[in-house]
Amino acid sequence: MRFGIRRGAVVLFVALALLTPARSGRAVDLDGVAAKSVDVILLRPLGTFQLIAGAVLMAPASLLNALMFPINRDKTVFEEDFDRYLVAPFEFAFTRPLGKDLAGE
Repeated sequence: MRFGIRRGAVVLFVALALLTPARSGRAVDLDGVAAKSVDVILLRPLGTFQLIAGAVLMAPASLLNALMFPINRDKTVFEEDFDRYLVAPFEFAFTRPLGKDLAGE
């Protein structure tokens, strides 16, 4: 008698497993997951390092531009250096959405 109950339970379980859809939600995008993983593990720390290096290089670049100011007379150079060395790395490391530009998004 026990053998009959077990067999019936196994048959019922297998039938329900075969009839139930694998996933009722949306499919997982593995390319997006891989891109986000690479972004978090590799690119965000590199962006943070780029921000720190840019902060260190900002002072000598500004000094050289200040020395060249009497010759050039271009005030936008300081803004361009600020954007290049500090704003762009900050946006890359902290404000950019995860996985952007890595999986064709």
